[in-house]
Amino acid sequence: MASALDAAELARVFESLDSDGNGSINADEIISYFGSRLNMSVHEVQRFLQNVDQNGDGEIQLDELHAALAAKSTFRDRARKALVYEAFVGSVLPPLGLHFD
Repeated sequence: MASALDAAELARVFESLDSDGNGSINADEIISYFGSRLNMSVHEVQRFLQNVDQNGDGEIQLDELHAALAAKSTFRDRARKALVYEAFVGSVLPPLGLHFD
């Protein structure tokens, strides 16, 4: 088990969610993946997207996901990181045989 996701593993996870291959993950892709696996509501998906989307384009790019996972430890950032971990990494990595501690 890896102690952290390296850049190649994170890219692999990201690409598995980027179903249209355009280099970003949009709300529909998040809903498609997480809606069925985690029973996330549209509101929860929108909140997740807002927490990770740094440039405000309504989509998540790989660098934004990486930044969210590496956020500093302020209360708000810890909450954001927990949301990202639980909703994204916690459900995506295990089926790919990857783990994030």
